[in-house]
Amino acid sequence: MEVTIGVHDFDLFMDQNSIILEGKDEFILFGCSKGYSGCGKFKSVSNHTLKPDVGRVVEDENRYIEDLILEKKMATPAAVVLTPFASIVNEIVTIGPVSAIISMPKEATTPPIYGNIFISTLVVVDQALDQGILLKLLMEIQETLANVLWDFGLRKGISTKNSPHPILIVCKRLGGGENPDKTPELEDLIRKCVEKASSSLLGDLGYPLSITQILSASGVEIDDLTAAGAELLVGVDDSPEIRSRIKTELEKALGDVNVVSMVLAGIRVDEDYQHHRVRGVDVDDDPAYLYADEVLGMAIANQIAGTKAIFNFKRYDEKKPGIISKLGPMLDDVCAGLVAGCMSKIFEE
Repeated sequence: MEVTIGVHDFDLFMDQNSIILEGKDEFILFGCSKGYSGCGKFKSVSNHTLKPDVGRVVEDENRYIEDLILEKKMATPAAVVLTPFASIVNEIVTIGPVSAIISMPKEATTPPIYGNIFISTLVVVDQALDQGILLKLLMEIQETLANVLWDFGLRKGISTKNSPHPILIVCKRLGGGENPDKTPELEDLIRKCVEKASSSLLGDLGYPLSITQILSASGVEIDDLTAAGAELLVGVDDSPEIRSRIKTELEKALGDVNVVSMVLAGIRVDEDYQHHRVRGVDVDDDPAYLYADEVLGMAIANQIAGTKAIFNFKRYDEKKPGIISKLGPMLDDVCAGLVAGCMSKIFEE
């Protein structure tokens, strides 16, 4: 499928397996990626997925790239960046002389919270630029991507597994720049293009995440919480019907913004403590003097089912059934409060 971009002297081909940009004349390619880093002259550049029978590792990468160039009939000299996924989704945004082409793996449809995500960025600038300006623009792209990922809940940011991540800039030629005094304006255009394209793709791929996805990525599934609730049943036999009621009540509780706020607080604090991000604070052994976790757990239970749920919380906090026993010092009490509140709610009806 041929795609029109808002810059002159370039043709673009884009589908779920590749992006190929060809210039009518040689252009400058600047940036960093696993397959290409530096500054050079090319007639075409491609971001290409690996073939399904290859997997994610190519034994002879140079030979593989040479075969791709021949297969795709790319104009030479050509640069190829390999994306270690079977298919990609792309978004292109053009403002004035700038086009940003962002690619992400289609597999990210089931997204990981705080996890790493592979992003390939190709920015085309229909101007002549010198290497100093190109370096500034590269840094602007990196900062913009980091900010977007943070805003979408991907707190660990860009994946480092295949570092350096593909961030490439194409310009017409090297020189002092057609408008060297307008570098800040050019940076602003690039920021807007990259931000809009990456935000659109992340939205399509399911970001930001729901509270149940955030819990799941923190190691807590709704089914795990359901099982923990059923483990301390008194006077009622465990059955598929009772588990269905517990699960329904959990999902209902997680629709309350106050419950969500407290659950998120527990997750974030647990993560910070786990990575020792607060100087002078070490709660690895869940010390007795740490009681803020219990305060949070009781608050969640109370929000769901009132004062009586606080007494139920103590049962789940002390016995720590199922998944609750495997969680950090904050998250175990958060989940104990969530389960206790829902169990109390069920048996008041």
